[in-house]
Amino acid sequence: MAICFALCALAAIATHKPWLGDAHSRTYARVGLLFPELARVVDTAVEVVIVSPGKEVKLHLLDGAWRVKDKLNHPAHLSRLSNLFATLSTLKSSDMVSDNAANHAVYGVDAEHGVRITLRDASGAVLADLMAGNLRGQELIPEEAERAILAFYVRRAGEADVYLSNNYIAPVTSPSDWIENKFLASVDPASVDWVERISTLPDSSWRLTRTQDTEFIDDVEHSVWSLESGLARAWAAEHLLAVLTDLRASDVIEKLDGAAGPAAKYGLGIETYRAGIGGAVFQLHLGTLARDGHRYIQIDGLPWVYTIAEYESESLRQVDLPFLQLAE
Repeated sequence: MAICFALCALAAIATHKPWLGDAHSRTYARVGLLFPELARVVDTAVEVVIVSPGKEVKLHLLDGAWRVKDKLNHPAHLSRLSNLFATLSTLKSSDMVSDNAANHAVYGVDAEHGVRITLRDASGAVLADLMAGNLRGQELIPEEAERAILAFYVRRAGEADVYLSNNYIAPVTSPSDWIENKFLASVDPASVDWVERISTLPDSSWRLTRTQDTEFIDDVEHSVWSLESGLARAWAAEHLLAVLTDLRASDVIEKLDGAAGPAAKYGLGIETYRAGIGGAVFQLHLGTLARDGHRYIQIDGLPWVYTIAEYESESLRQVDLPFLQLAE
């Protein structure tokens, strides 16, 4: 009887594995934070390295500002960096799917297929080291029919366990996508007082000025704009402002000498756009075509030559006098 009781007790221990904790603690461990200390120390990060197949991004804190190391130390895209820190600090696992390192390639969390994200502090200590893999799929939330949750396979680099996470947001993995790219990010189109185009082509220059008057079109109030030749179409002027204030760099090409003007080798000055914004003047110079589908651009006051997508350049250049002029 004693032997039978002992065997039953051993069987119960083997079945329930009390050394793993109760059901609640095991569930918490399974869906808890992958980097439980990161939220407390993330502000001490000075370096971020993102390695993906064939690509590497290095961001570092230099002179108090985050910069893209492989892009001439251009200022980094802070909202993307903030989102990355938030993602890693709150990253959870909805389930552990494997504890076998041999399966890493199956889930895309190996060095050949995955995206590795490493954060370090000033001493070189690793604050977080994540290997993210394949997208398993998406799940629609019944209460929010238009919202889908994406589930990715992830693991801590250096560990075998692979988890399924539904709050991982994949970062961009090209260095050019990490530069701060919006020239007029904080400018409201309504604060633009005037815009002018200075072109080397005949009859292609114009100046557009916001008047003190407003008008209602389809019950919506619009500013009245004028050209030297008369009134301008309100919708055309507002289209121009939307394009201008949303211009984004596709890449940074060169850092100019502080004393240098627009670089002639990029053809800068073919067309110049100037805008009056609350007493300040924003001025950009369009250049020649760069690589396929991109054009050189330089902004006065910034020591960089950039490219923008050619479709953005075309959106600016199609705004000519016939487009702006209000038919009499």
